[in-house]
Amino acid sequence: MLLNAQGLTTVSAWNFVVAVAPSILVTSDKGNTTIEEDMNMTQAQNYLKLESLLHATQARDSSYQAALYLLSTDTELTNAAARYTDSDGIDFSSLKKAFLDVNERTGQLIDVAHNLFSWNSACTVTPFDLSRLGYPMLDQVCKALYISTGQVKVQIQDRETPQPRLELDDSSYQQSIQFAKAIERMQAGMSREPDGPELEYE
Repeated sequence: MLLNAQGLTTVSAWNFVVAVAPSILVTSDKGNTTIEEDMNMTQAQNYLKLESLLHATQARDSSYQAALYLLSTDTELTNAAARYTDSDGIDFSSLKKAFLDVNERTGQLIDVAHNLFSWNSACTVTPFDLSRLGYPMLDQVCKALYISTGQVKVQIQDRETPQPRLELDDSSYQQSIQFAKAIERMQAGMSREPDGPELEYE
């Protein structure tokens, strides 16, 4: 099953292929060319823009996918992140400095992305802060949590067309739910089984 920005949709098994939509020009600041900054790009285009700066193995990594998913939710954020992303990774320290005086909630989104990416970076965002993010940020953060564990995979459909689509494959997560339910049913059945006949003593 795949999740898209609008909700749930059923799609067959997916193949992850690293490619770049032909309408997107991307390099990091360490390169010699500039970054195309189209402020009307979709999240799928934003994601591809960042993904194209990485190695194929990085693009398949769940920590990278979680970070890129959050960093691609806003085009201005994507354009900034692209300046600090290359085959060496994502320079979150520089990205955070660039957004020091920007919207507080965007700063919190970056902080969460950094923590999911590095596993152990200091994260000042509290559960209370998350509860106040509201829609769509809270929803995006929750999805990124599942992505970071590898239970949900980012999939870009029609990635070589001008209008790619971002979907989330949650088949692994659904399998874990079914497994947990099977264990619960087994345990419930065991608890209902009689302990055996009682022994009578004279």
